[in-house]
This record gives sequence, C-alpha cells and structure tokens, in this order.
Amino acid sequence: AAAGGVVGALGAAGLIVGGAISGVTQVLRGIGAVPEAVVAPRQGKWWNEATHQWVYTDLSKAEVPESDEDILGTLKAELDASGQLTGAGAGSVKDTYYYDLLEVD
Repeated sequence: AAAGGVVGALGAAGLIVGGAISGVTQVLRGIGAVPEAVVAPRQGKWWNEATHQWVYTDLSKAEVPESDEDILGTLKAELDASGQLTGAGAGSVKDTYYYDLLEVD
C-alpha cells in the first residue's frame, strides 16, 4: 500500500511539472507570435486557419466580375427549385399555430 502511495505521489508530481512546462511553453509561443500578429494585418495579410500561415492577398490584382449574376443567378435558380412543394403532404398544414404566431401567409 505504501508503494502505491509513492507511485501516486510521483505521478501527481509528474503531472504538475508536465502541466507547468506545457503552460510556460504556450505562453512563450504566444508572446513570440504577438509582434507578427500586430504587423502582418497592417501589411495586408490575413491569417489562414487551414494552413496556419499569414497570407498576402493583393486585391488590386484580383479579377472582379462586372456583376454578381454568375453567382446570384445560380443561387436564385437553386432556391427557386428548392422551394417547390413535393411529397404526399405538400400543401397541407396540420396545425397553423406557429404560422399564425409569426403572421406567415
């Protein structure tokens, strides 16, 4: 029983030391990242979550369409198609309480 207590105490001490080392490491990494995190956005960079890197995007060189019809036209067609009633119960509402509450026609 005494040996188990010693092993438990050593394990607890190891966890405390390991947690302290991990915490100090994370704080130091955060302190080291602050200068770049302040300067990079001022240089027109943004943080890419997928690659974990600062990325520069020159918007003056980006191709911008004249209108949004290429995107909005497709989206509108998809929304119109998804709004069509289908199925056996199409058009019948069992209880109109919530529709009436929200004043939906």
